[in-house]
Amino acid sequence: MARSRVSGPVVLLASLPILVLAHHAAVLVHEYGHSGVAWLLGLKATPGSLRWGPVTLMNALTLHGIGENVDYASAFAAGRGTAVALVAATGPLILNGGLYLVARHILLRTPTALTGLGGLLVYWFLFMNLANVFDYVPIRTFAQGDIGHLCQGLGLPPWVVCVVLTPPVIVALLDLYRTVLPTLYGVLRLPSSACIVTHVLTTGLMFGYFGLAGLRSSDAISARLSLLSLACLPIVLLAGWPRRAWVRARAEAAAASLRAA
Repeated sequence: MARSRVSGPVVLLASLPILVLAHHAAVLVHEYGHSGVAWLLGLKATPGSLRWGPVTLMNALTLHGIGENVDYASAFAAGRGTAVALVAATGPLILNGGLYLVARHILLRTPTALTGLGGLLVYWFLFMNLANVFDYVPIRTFAQGDIGHLCQGLGLPPWVVCVVLTPPVIVALLDLYRTVLPTLYGVLRLPSSACIVTHVLTTGLMFGYFGLAGLRSSDAISARLSLLSLACLPIVLLAGWPRRAWVRARAEAAAASLRAA
């Protein structure tokens, strides 16, 4: 069955609002997950009460001021460290990590169900959930926040979490460029300009926005990891450029597989 092609300008114009929607979905799932589990474990009275941050355009677009509104200090003082660790893991690891896997399965295993914009929506939802893992592990493993609470609650040094969880995140990032993006290009039959737009947005946001989260913390290791992320940006941008032969070959294989389905 013939599928309509999505042009480069359409991809750019459609991706911007889709990016915001996908980001909000991933962040809200993350924060409500924290809040809901905290309520179930008796660490807060109301599951839906979040801290929303300032009423500004920047906060409306990025949700940088949102928080789960859980009193972790009181929970630790009450000896509820294990409960705090579970609450902390729920957002980035269980929910964002799990939804990344679900979106990946949809994109790679059921491509015939995807339309042009529907495919972009699934892709950017996948991306935002993976990015919400990446900006915690490895970027902010040594900072205060979700991973800090996880480590404190379980009595683990941050380097243990970093050593255990960073390799799967690196594998997921490699898979994003080696498998997910070429499949997206082929399944949606994106022209070269649209592939380039998607690749540049993906790489710039992952390594130049989410990867810089460590610069907003007071932790020196997190700041260095953010600088490492920034240094990776041009390398990844060039290595995964959509016009490279290996990328085109994988995209064409995905398109051929779809035609045969």
